[in-house]
This record gives sequence, C-alpha cells and structure tokens, in this order.
Amino acid sequence: MILTALIWKELKENVKAYMSFLTIMVIFGMLSVVLLYLMPELLPEELKEVFPKPTVIDALKEFFDNIIQIGGLLTVLIASGAIAKEIESNTLEILLVRPIKKEFIVISKFISRTLIIITSIFLAALITWIYSKILGEFPLNRFLIAVVPMLSSLIFICSISILVSTFSKSQISSGAASIGTFIVLMVVQSFTIQKIPEGLRGLYPLYGASLSIKLLSETVNLTAYVLTTVTPIIYSTIILIISALIFMNISKP
Repeated sequence: MILTALIWKELKENVKAYMSFLTIMVIFGMLSVVLLYLMPELLPEELKEVFPKPTVIDALKEFFDNIIQIGGLLTVLIASGAIAKEIESNTLEILLVRPIKKEFIVISKFISRTLIIITSIFLAALITWIYSKILGEFPLNRFLIAVVPMLSSLIFICSISILVSTFSKSQISSGAASIGTFIVLMVVQSFTIQKIPEGLRGLYPLYGASLSIKLLSETVNLTAYVLTTVTPIIYSTIILIISALIFMNISKP
C-alpha cells in the first residue's frame, strides 16, 4: 500500500515531464513515417532513380533508430534526477522522517518511470504503425512483438540513471554522468557487437533495438528473442537492488 502511494506520488509530481516524454516519442514516431513518405518528392529528379522507394519496413526501422537514441536520452533525463532532485530541493528529508522503508523510495521512482516509458513507447509504436499504412501494410502483432526488446533496453537505461542519481548531489551532475554512461555503452556496443557470436549478443543490454529492427524483416529464434528481452530486465533488477542499498546507506542519519 505504501509503495503504491509512493508510485502515485511520483506520477503526480512529474506529470509534466512524463507528458513531454510521451509527446516527443509520439512526434518522432510519426516523423519516422512522414519524412520517408515525403522524401521522394523532396529529392531532385535526377536522384529519384538512385534512391529506392521507401517501404513500410524502412519507416518502422527508422522508428526504432529514433527511439533508441532520442528515447534513450529522454529516459536518462526523466530518471537521472529521481533522487538527485529530492536531495537538491531538500524534499528528501521530509520523506526520510516518515515511517517509510527507504528502499521503497528508490523502487517507486524506478517503477513510475518504467510505467511512463512502457506507455509512451507502445502508444508511439501504435500511432507510428497507423501512419505507416501510407507506405504499405505490416502486421500489428509482429510490430508490437518487435517493440519489446527495445523497450527492455530503455528500462535498463532507466535503471542505470536511477543508480547514478542515488549518489549525485545535483540534477546537472546526475544528468551529465548518466548521459555519459549511455553514450559509452552505445559506443562500446557499436565497436564490439560484431565480434560476439550472434547467439550471445542478447547479453548486451542495449542490443534490443538491433534485434527489434531485425525482427521486421527476418525470423529470429525464440532463444535469441527471450535472451535479448530478459537480460536487460535482469540487469535492471540487480542495478535497482544496488541503488536501494546505496541509498539506504547514504541516507542514514
């Protein structure tokens, strides 16, 4: 009951940030389709034959590319200030004097942000799919199945940002450190992923977007799908436990 109340508190207090996240995700989802649809009209006549006509799969691939980058950065922004904001504004002291388990504070912040990420991404995906019909047909169930691995990667990014926030003194330092961590993880993966056996690539926490794109045009075995989807969730759970332990320690009087 207390945890539920804390989650609702987080959702109410951050409604503007969450609505901004949702709006931007939907806009980028729509733009993924609209820009590809208009591209042939914007190209000079001599280039139209060089560039192939965009397809619905091209638009949906663009959606995943945009979401893992823009969505990843936005996830960092809404999660990196979770604890740091409370410390900076001195509102954390009010929470700590109440009979609330300290770990519930961290868990509620993670769950509230995870809920808005899941809601925003699926809504953006649905609207993108509707718009994509101007380029052709693609099964909705197959598209939504493809969304899940990428969503797991975003949840992992959220957990990392919460961890950074637990030992940051300000939102700026927390945001900068979280963005830096996100960029490093993306760069490391881009340089090393091809050296890893395909069956083990799902162990990379940010591999979800790559698998999501692959699912649009290829068949992926169930083991690879489950590994890529579940691994970031396991990592996130471990990171959340570490975050709670750190927070319990630093918030001792």
